[in-house]
Amino acid sequence: MEANLNKPWSKEVSLPVRSLITFYSKEADNLIFKKSKKITIFCKSGYCSVSLNWTISKNLFTTPFLSGKGKPIPGNIFIINIPAEKLKPGFYDLKVYIDVGEKQMVTDICTFGYEIGKIRYCLTKPDNFEKFWNNAKKSISTVPLQPEEIFIQEMTNNEIDQYNVKSACLPPRYDPGIKYDKIDVYKVSFSSINRLRVYGWLAKPFGKGPFPGMLVFPGAGYRPEPIPAEHARHGYVAIDIQVHNQEVDQNKYEKPLWEKISIDYNKPETSEFYTMYLNCLQAVNYLVS
Repeated sequence: MEANLNKPWSKEVSLPVRSLITFYSKEADNLIFKKSKKITIFCKSGYCSVSLNWTISKNLFTTPFLSGKGKPIPGNIFIINIPAEKLKPGFYDLKVYIDVGEKQMVTDICTFGYEIGKIRYCLTKPDNFEKFWNNAKKSISTVPLQPEEIFIQEMTNNEIDQYNVKSACLPPRYDPGIKYDKIDVYKVSFSSINRLRVYGWLAKPFGKGPFPGMLVFPGAGYRPEPIPAEHARHGYVAIDIQVHNQEVDQNKYEKPLWEKISIDYNKPETSEFYTMYLNCLQAVNYLVS
């Protein structure tokens, strides 16, 4: 959800994570812990901090079941000791509340795992799963693409650098593997299921191919999509699609009418996600064509 955004580049990370707060553990660099009596996580604050309180909840749940106070040590660091006997195999969210001497606490969150090899998974795939999706793939393969392609512009490396910073949430030139100094940009669309069309940006290296293809998926939400210029100057014919059957550069976005229809859970094909998945598959068909 954090990748492939149509917004300016920023050195700051997205909330709820704060770049001035760091979590680490001497027991596990990846914060995946084995069975033990106690888990110790260090929280280093980039603020002048008075105290730290913490809570733990199951991953993606908001109601905590454990809480405590961090032990301060020099360097604006707090030691968080978690009684592991209170944990079952799984993932947990550690949320901290740091008193920086102002009315409002500074908060941050860290996710860690405990004995994840013992997590019990339930088989939720229905018996007809393979048959259902095989039929879906056959269904989309019968829909004529009816593609439309409009040339928009050429972009040089300098223009791509400027575009990335302004509109693709990327630094100007961070990867030394650039292969082309110019690309072509198109607006494209093609037919999908239920008489809908898929809209996207297509960018390719300047000149004759063949070039390898790349389908770039969007993050979550209804919003404009960035031109996949970075992918193109690395040598790919790249297409970035708006999976909700909307234009890639509308001024305003909201949930389309065809996604507001109530889902019949006995008919998965009525789900908006069914349409989104087939839109992506049709994009692959378009690239192959």
